[in-house]
Amino acid sequence: MVILIEMLNSKLTHVITFVLFQWITLAYSFGDVGEPCAKVTGMFGIVSYNQGYNITNDQKLNQGSEIRTGENSRIELVLKDKSIIEIGDNSQFTLTACEIIQDSNNINLELEFGILRVKVSKDFKSQRREFNLKTPTSVLGVRGTEFYVIWQQDSSGIVAERISVSEGQVEVTSLFDQTNPSLLIEHGNEFRAEGKIQDLGAEASLEPIGSPQIDTFTSSEREELEEYFQLEYVRSEESSENIERGLDSNLEEKTQEEEESGIDFKHEDAFIDNYEAIRSEHYVRRAILSTIVNTIGKFEFNRIYLNHLMGFSSVYQQQTGAIKFTKYTSGMQGLSVGYVTNKGHAFELGLEVSAVSNIFGGYRYIWRPETFSLWPFAGIGIGTEISSVRLSQGPSEAESYGRLGGIKQMGFGALGVLIPIVEVGIKAEVRFTFYGLDRMVLSQGVGLIVFL
Repeated sequence: MVILIEMLNSKLTHVITFVLFQWITLAYSFGDVGEPCAKVTGMFGIVSYNQGYNITNDQKLNQGSEIRTGENSRIELVLKDKSIIEIGDNSQFTLTACEIIQDSNNINLELEFGILRVKVSKDFKSQRREFNLKTPTSVLGVRGTEFYVIWQQDSSGIVAERISVSEGQVEVTSLFDQTNPSLLIEHGNEFRAEGKIQDLGAEASLEPIGSPQIDTFTSSEREELEEYFQLEYVRSEESSENIERGLDSNLEEKTQEEEESGIDFKHEDAFIDNYEAIRSEHYVRRAILSTIVNTIGKFEFNRIYLNHLMGFSSVYQQQTGAIKFTKYTSGMQGLSVGYVTNKGHAFELGLEVSAVSNIFGGYRYIWRPETFSLWPFAGIGIGTEISSVRLSQGPSEAESYGRLGGIKQMGFGALGVLIPIVEVGIKAEVRFTFYGLDRMVLSQGVGLIVFL
């Protein structure tokens, strides 16, 4: 029985450690979750995604990724169906859905504001094809292959939308013209409309200024937009190849070095010296995990610790009185200092920084089972919002929360698991925070506890 428990302990520790390391690698290398939807094939200037993470050339972006460009910045993406999206400066764009399943092609995109050019792939053969683009005031059903969209709003709430079709057709359903269920914009034409948004909340209304116009997309206008997007992108050789060959072009290729070396990269027993061994990703990963597991030690508490957490916070804000409904996601960083007794009772003070930052005090209990090297913990605490320190800004509804009398005092509960490694612990944690019934925040992430 004792042997069986030890075997389960060893196997379970290996599995949890592996999962945590994979979580850290995926979450903080890519910054988002979901299926790969697009690949960056060119960019310059300041481009970020998911509220602050830097984008690099050749990076894959998952379904749900939100992309934002700065002044004098551009980015070019290749979607899974080989369509090309070019996003201009001062724009915000979301890869809402990207599903390619055998004979079905479903692409849904969203332009919150800014300018973009779309070149829909002609090569992708699908029996059922859906390619839609949404703006705050219109939904575009794409039947053509190339078009431009510009959506801008000034400080007074006046918005202007322009949809210019170079090739094919685009079906537009617009709030600017609610008398017509849809408008078909042929190639060589463009849709122009202006209006004023009366409310930026969940029930925004649009008051058109004049009637929408369908005009000729003149050659001079087309040349102006083409020149705008003809600035030289910063590309890698791999990016240039992938524009022609598609998103998954090199996922299964082996390098020439691997082919010529004759080395078995799958099994460490095949290596003949240390140099060859350290070149194997599989061997190095197993060696690192084995070292971590073998050096796990039991140690006494009764000491001060530093607690760090990084991850994501999902905010759900109720509509209460003047407070508007909204929900959004933000990056999150937390740091606290505490003291833990030898019986596992811990008390700490800390700061959590995200779109909704707070200072808090709390209690947690760390359970140290005798037969396992995984230590579950649970905690509770109270705190208050601090609006002067933020990792990112939320939508306008969230920004007005404090001014409209939203509750700033909060209570929270936390659950997680800790893997002790000598004098350091790797942890995964989920935290539920409630600002009364006005606002709820779900924070999840990974981090370190350093015992001093």
